[in-house]
Amino acid sequence: MNAGQDSSSAHALSPAGKIRVGEQSLARQLDWIKAVEAKVSVLVAISVATLGVLVTRIPEQPNEWWLVGLFAIIGGGCFVTSLVFCLLASFPRTKSPNLSLLFFGSITDHSSEEYAKRCAALTEEDYLDDVLKQVYRNAEIAVVKFGNVKWATGFLLGGILPWLVSLYVMGVL
Repeated sequence: MNAGQDSSSAHALSPAGKIRVGEQSLARQLDWIKAVEAKVSVLVAISVATLGVLVTRIPEQPNEWWLVGLFAIIGGGCFVTSLVFCLLASFPRTKSPNLSLLFFGSITDHSSEEYAKRCAALTEEDYLDDVLKQVYRNAEIAVVKFGNVKWATGFLLGGILPWLVSLYVMGVL
């Protein structure tokens, strides 16, 4: 808006414009959720690999068993906790805030005939409302998933130093 314009001269978007903005926002939210899944797969691979190295390298009678055990438990515990948060991040959220015509979980709550009737009777306002509710719900899901990825990453990083120390004490490094 120009400095000389007041807010009353601003024009609202047309219904089609609002729908376009809503659909673009929904697509962005879904892209964020896909990004979480990509991050989770990397975190799982690293956590499993570090746990595998740790478990396969622990000797039956280490010289410094208490030191190896302490650092192996701390590092391994961090990696396992990272895996738990990865599981939570990848857990599907299938609750919809409404009987949506867009969300797969809600679509199958209808018979195919009922779904077709509801789609045929759909107005622009109803569609926009459905899109915006899905945008908001997917944003909620993305926040939870990214929070879990943040914790998974923190535990993974927190386990690296004790993991390295345990490998060093075992004579692997």
